[in-house]
Order: sequence, then structure tokens, then C-alpha cells
Amino acid sequence: MRRFLISLTLASALLATPAIAKDPPAVAPAMNVGAFGLVGSPSVGWVSQYVYAGPGLIISPTPWFNFVPSVTLEVAPGIGNWGFAGNAILEFVPPGSPVAIDIMPTIIQDTAPGGATVGVWALGLGANILLPGGASLCLGFQIAGVIGDPAAGVTFNPLVNFGIPLPTKP
Repeated sequence: MRRFLISLTLASALLATPAIAKDPPAVAPAMNVGAFGLVGSPSVGWVSQYVYAGPGLIISPTPWFNFVPSVTLEVAPGIGNWGFAGNAILEFVPPGSPVAIDIMPTIIQDTAPGGATVGVWALGLGANILLPGGASLCLGFQIAGVIGDPAAGVTFNPLVNFGIPLPTKP
């Protein structure tokens, strides 16, 4: 159960890749850095905290929609778990708004200190706020579960992510 909750948390982190509108069509590299918590059922409560970082792409086919795939390395220092997460964020940007709404599907691989590994799915929502310099701050949450083990239950994963645009040559 603990591994399941940890994996769910990792999924939440990956889903938070920031974007915010670009001039379409555009593809821009970005770095994601953030943290998420893993909260189990009321009887379990707070499980762990993860930190993560990794690259992503902001693909902007229109001024109001971004597709943001990314891969991150996640670590839970308090319990020693680690893993990789892949996500494919669908981001909707209302015209003229500095805030975007994200739908965040994620798949995670989470490995415990003893080597046991589980796959985790996660799905959530986030709000991305554009910051100076093109960076963004995403506040969101995900619901996650262990792939192939519905008896493990689900977790709630609050998250915060900073998206940092990487320089590109003109």
C-alpha cells in the first residue's frame, strides 16, 4: 500500500509540466522542477513527499491549446523511493488570460529501497499561472492508483510545479 501511494505521488508530479500560451505553431523545451505529496485514505493519512525534475516540450498548435509531454526523475527522500514518470498534459489557455487549466494524465514507475517496483496511473487537474520571464507555476492535484491492483486503493496527491523555459536559438 505504501509503494502504491508513493507511485501515485510521482504521477502527480509529472503531470504538472507548465506551459502557458506560445505563438502557434511553436515547440519549446522546458525544465520542470517541483514537489508533490502522497495522501492515502483517512486511516493512512500523509505518506510521503516527493521532489522531481526533468525535461519537457511545450507544443502549441493554437493560441488556446498546448500539448506538454515530459519525463521526470522523482525521489522521496523520507522513504527512499525513486522512479520515473511520463506525462502528456493537455493545457487549455483562455484568450488573454495569464492562467491555464491543465488535464494531467501520468504513468509512473516507482521503486522502493528493496527493489520492488510498481506501475502507477494518475489523473488530475491543475491551474498554471504565467510568471515573469516565461516561467510558470502550477498548483494542482491528482488521483492515482497502482496499475493492475485495484485493491490497493487510490491516493490524493497535491502538487506544485515550476516550469522554466529553456533558451532556444532563433
